[in-house]
This record gives sequence, C-alpha cells and structure tokens, in this order.
Amino acid sequence: MARGIPIRVLLIEDDADLLESLTRELAERDRGLGEFRVSCIRAAQDAESALDMLKGWRPDIALVDNLLPGMTGTDFVKKLRELDIHIPVLIMSSELTEERHAVRALNTGANEFVRKPFGFQELRAKLVAHLREYMNSEFVILRIGDYEFLPGQLRLVSGEGRSEHITSREAKILKFLYMAKGETVDRGELLRQVWNYSPNVHTHTLETHIYRLRQKIEANPRDTRHIKTSNGGYRLEV
Repeated sequence: MARGIPIRVLLIEDDADLLESLTRELAERDRGLGEFRVSCIRAAQDAESALDMLKGWRPDIALVDNLLPGMTGTDFVKKLRELDIHIPVLIMSSELTEERHAVRALNTGANEFVRKPFGFQELRAKLVAHLREYMNSEFVILRIGDYEFLPGQLRLVSGEGRSEHITSREAKILKFLYMAKGETVDRGELLRQVWNYSPNVHTHTLETHIYRLRQKIEANPRDTRHIKTSNGGYRLEV
C-alpha cells in the first residue's frame, strides 16, 4: 500500500510547456511532497475549464497562473471562495514590477503569490507548508474510500451523499489514524492522544469507539476495509 497522506492537485497554466513540467515534477513519487503523496493531478489551461472540473471533483490544493485567457487567476480564486471552496491556492505570476497584482490576489483569498521564474524545490516547500496548514483547518476534507470525512463538521458523507454525524472523539480517532499515513497506531498512543490516558490504563473505551466508527464507515463491519486491527493497534486504509 502506498504511504503518505493522499492529496489531489489542480494545475491551471496556459503555457503548455510549463504545465507539462509542473505535472511531471509533482508526479515524481521519489521527490514527493514531504508527508504527502500526490494521488491525482488534473490540469487545465484556462480557469473556465477548471471550474467545470470542480462540479464533480474537489482538489486539496491549486496552483494557478494569474495571466490566463479569459478569467484571471485572481478572479478564479474569488469565484472559488464564492462557491465556499476553501482549499489553499497559490497564484503564479511573472508580473515582477506590479505589487498591486499580488496585493489583489491575496486580498481576494489566495494563500500565496509565487513569482516566476521559481525553483521547483522552493515551490514544493510552499505547497507542503500550505497543505499542513489546510490539514489542520476547519475546511479540510479527507477521503476514505467512497467517504468524505469532514472533521471540522463532525461528518462522514458517503458516495451517495448520505451524511452521518460522528462524535468529537470519533473524529479525533479517525483523523489521528488518517494522519498516520497507513502506519499502525498502537492502542496506548490513541488513548494518550484522544483521551490523555496513561498507557497503563485498561479500558474498553477505545474499542467501543472503534466499533461505532466501523458501523458508520464500513460496508461490512465484520470484514473491515478501512479500519484494520493490526499488531496491538489500528491502522487506516484509505
């Protein structure tokens, strides 16, 4: 199983060569994005096409050129925020002498203004920084199989659109397992992180919460697909 927190990236750039280079760089698994793993990249050469993509698909971060044909990158960000989409957006621009463009982009809701030309190492570092911040925000959407997990709203949404409420404890457990990137988290660590219990405390509290989570997220709780019991703890397969 591939390790790392899976993320979806949206690229919007009208320069075909740069778009290809960005796609290739981000797809290189050995270079990576820190603890993140790019699971999907979608690319567009204009903002209108990108907005069409968003009707049935949601990225975790977007890298957008500002000088696009038709709608500018800044206007694209404004449209995203009007649609209540709060993913991090980095605006790219070669307008080196125009500070007002950067100010407008940031005031519209962009997270960062990246000036061209830039190095890919620097760009990856900026993407990682914004992804880490997003993962701890109230807006983050985490995907587990066919489910969308919205920890800030204490909700699980199925692929059919059915919304299931989860408790704050269940959300903490699920997010901690998610952030472990597929590694096993032992029972004592979960008790410390979620309840602040001593590892020597013996309780069925954790098992009860895992049981309830499985009832909500597993198609067959007796044959678990996502929340696995493993080596004295639990791991999450997404």
